Amino acid sequence: MKIIIKGTNITLTAPIKSYVEGKIDGLEKFVGNIQKVNIELELTSKHHQNGENLFRAEANITVPKHFFRAESFGDDLYATIDKLRDELKMELRKFKDKKISKKRRQLSSEL
Repeated sequence: MKIIIKGTNITLTAPIKSYVEGKIDGLEKFVGNIQKVNIELELTSKHHQNGENLFRAEANITVPKHFFRAESFGDDLYATIDKLRDELKMELRKFKDKKISKKRRQLSSEL
């Protein structure tokens, strides 16, 4: 699995990169053949205004014949990354469950 991390208006430090990679590595158990993961971390504004989310995290996951995308916003970068992982986890789990149930339906119809 190839992980590409891009930062917009943010300097990507080694701890941020390792945190993102640690969170994304666990997703491979849902879909075993993830080819590429594009992650973009962005500071949406350089100054905080009332009620506005500062950080945006976006992920695009490429799997053979499928594409998954998730986006999250928040006031804390690490919390935003956690929310992004939860959204990706939900999408991938849903995909895995559909795939399993499809196989079960095919097997039961053959019997």
